[in-house]
Amino acid sequence: RLHMITVRCLQGWRGTVTIDKDAKVSDFLMALNQAADLRDGDCLSMIIKGKRLQPSEVMTAACADLGIVDGAPVMLVLRSAAERAAFAAQEARRQKLMEVERAAEALSTRVGLGTVDGGYELSFTNQEGQEINIEPTDRRAFTMGALLHAKAKAVLQKVSPGVLAAITSPQGTLKQPPDAPAAPPPPT
Repeated sequence: RLHMITVRCLQGWRGTVTIDKDAKVSDFLMALNQAADLRDGDCLSMIIKGKRLQPSEVMTAACADLGIVDGAPVMLVLRSAAERAAFAAQEARRQKLMEVERAAEALSTRVGLGTVDGGYELSFTNQEGQEINIEPTDRRAFTMGALLHAKAKAVLQKVSPGVLAAITSPQGTLKQPPDAPAAPPPPT
């Protein structure tokens, strides 16, 4: 026999979810996700008969044991649309990074360097081409500095190409745009 569970969300969706009589909370949430077009993790908490429950803590519990029975109203606290969009963007970025990591692994294996161990193979040489040994802590600091430098340069290119041109030009001077206000007079 199937139970009809009435569900109300704090942010919009109302409907009925049908689950088996002996269903677990995980089954209930799966049916709810399909009915309300939600993704895993969108339901932050459930309010059942005045009790607030975290879905992650009661996933394996039987719905009947928690009071989720035929005709029982269940109120859900969901992520906002903005939070869901940010979560989706973060997940997409994570997937892209995993793709890049798999591609680097394949390329590394193809050229005979073996598998990637999660670190980066950096070598530093002097002007004569001799390798310089650097402590791991200093190597990480250098890598972080190079990364921050690259990010700062990208921000400057995006925000103010004139500033970047002045910094990288041999003269190191910043030309004032024609519509810029005149420089203030020197103090007297």
